[in-house]
Amino acid sequence: TPKVSASGDIQRGSATLTSIMHNITLYQPINVSNSFPLITMRSSVAGNASSVLLSAEFENSTNMVVKRFASSNCQEDIDWQVVSNKLFNVVSGTYNSTTTESDVMINLTNPVNFSNTFIVATSRTQDSDEDFTRTGLWSIKFANATQLNFTRKVTGNVTNLVYYVVQWTGATIQNGTDRATQAGTIIPINTVNLSNSFIISSHTRNSTGNLDPGYPRIFFVNSTAMSLKINGRPYFLCSL
Repeated sequence: TPKVSASGDIQRGSATLTSIMHNITLYQPINVSNSFPLITMRSSVAGNASSVLLSAEFENSTNMVVKRFASSNCQEDIDWQVVSNKLFNVVSGTYNSTTTESDVMINLTNPVNFSNTFIVATSRTQDSDEDFTRTGLWSIKFANATQLNFTRKVTGNVTNLVYYVVQWTGATIQNGTDRATQAGTIIPINTVNLSNSFIISSHTRNSTGNLDPGYPRIFFVNSTAMSLKINGRPYFLCSL
């Protein structure tokens, strides 16, 4: 059954990835210049980074492809959403890092307005060691109005990055980069309406310890504060 929101702006579904790539046929055509994808996944077995880290990009107005570098013996259950809105102006692109790059600048053709723009990105890495999934974890922020900045703590593998720069007419975006402890850090924010606000964050991890600190927990405390636990990284707070 097609799962489309009442406004027609969100399509969502589930898929199972058993090979290197999986094609998802959308329930209704989209305009790729005002749409972006969101994906979450979980693995059926312990797998290395090349089989569990995924990228997602649109092939055309009716198809989205989810990719990883290797299939191994790992099955992944994917939940996906495609968000579309005529008030979005989306610029997307891909970047293939070298094994040694840790700080990447990507140029934008047109400058963006920080007050109503955020970034969504996915990545997959060519890694044969589960412990080095961290090579595929990149933090994402704006360096300036015409450049994106991707950084990672650990190099050694090629990574494919897919990014979406979303300029949202009528929205207000707050952004920042903060570090946090395991106990959590309270981040003051300009007052928002919690019923029409959400947070998007990115994360990275250094080469020591387990991966848990590379996946921060971030949530609203109230309308004027967020809580960030473990390792905080760049975030975008979006409000209508």
